[in-house]
Amino acid sequence: MQPELPFWGTITVPGEENHNQAEQDYLIEEGFRILRHFGNHPSFVMMSLGNELWDSQFILNKILGDYKAFDSHHLYVQGSNNFQFSPYILENDDFFSGVRFSHDRLFRSSYAMCDAPQGIIQTMAPGTHYNFDESIHPTEIMAYQTKLAHSSNDSSPTKQTIEIQYGTDVKTVSLSEINDALIPQIPVVSHEVGQYETFPNFDEIQKYTGSIKAKNLEVFRDRLEEKGLLGDFGGYIYEAGDQFTSKVLLANYSEHFTAPTSVCVHVSTHASCIHWQLASSAKILNEGIFSVSPNAYGLVNIGEVHITLPEVTSPTPLTFTLTLSTASKKEPITNSYKLMITNLGIYCC
Repeated sequence: MQPELPFWGTITVPGEENHNQAEQDYLIEEGFRILRHFGNHPSFVMMSLGNELWDSQFILNKILGDYKAFDSHHLYVQGSNNFQFSPYILENDDFFSGVRFSHDRLFRSSYAMCDAPQGIIQTMAPGTHYNFDESIHPTEIMAYQTKLAHSSNDSSPTKQTIEIQYGTDVKTVSLSEINDALIPQIPVVSHEVGQYETFPNFDEIQKYTGSIKAKNLEVFRDRLEEKGLLGDFGGYIYEAGDQFTSKVLLANYSEHFTAPTSVCVHVSTHASCIHWQLASSAKILNEGIFSVSPNAYGLVNIGEVHITLPEVTSPTPLTFTLTLSTASKKEPITNSYKLMITNLGIYCC
């Protein structure tokens, strides 16, 4: 485990704007309390001074030194992803925890959009053939520096700026502040690697208590409730082998709408219908038809689709297609919806 001080913000020096000595003293003493009470726990291996900290390298380095002198059993780090786009390695760092060594030298597989460009999980097929050796120890660091210096029409990188997260706010910094030649000589640990999209299960909210209450799930639940979607939300989660059920609605607000008189695609026995189909790239998994009233107007419930989800061993893309043929149009009207079915369930993508 890597416990860290309960702080996400800026470590300032006396006299600096917004300096809060009482807060800083409390955090430092809290670190000593953590070491005194939990220091001998067998899972307590590493310790961090906080999450994405900024400002005084001197104070951070001193705190690390004081903790190491007090309890030398652990590996210490200045923080998790400190200084973000302009990282530093301090004298008392036993390892480095972050996502990059410069703006382009990324070493995290999954990225939030605030850390764009996206990581390999979002941009590459699953595999084990990729590593971050070049990001951590570039073989052509001088060529990289040249590339950075000529990365804009202005040949001077000191004029280039980027907006970064700074504590709970944002800050504009110059690319000249980025130490693009930083080469670590200590172990490197990637920060927040599990930033994946998930489908929330609101039944889990009650399982989280105290300081780990699921406030994020509560926010998502409240947003759905505001939009009137919470009541139907449970019906969006299915597992392989389940019956996938969905209403098929026809939205028609045209006064010139003519109900289908031609034969639906792939169907020869119904003259007025909508044809639905669920298919993979290799075959049709299921299909059916619905009759359509000649007086269909507004938002009309045509019927319900019931599909047993097939068993799969790997993620499989599917397409759900609805085709409506009308007398007033030569070509059929088609809507298609991309789905992804996995061995854990089916999700819209």
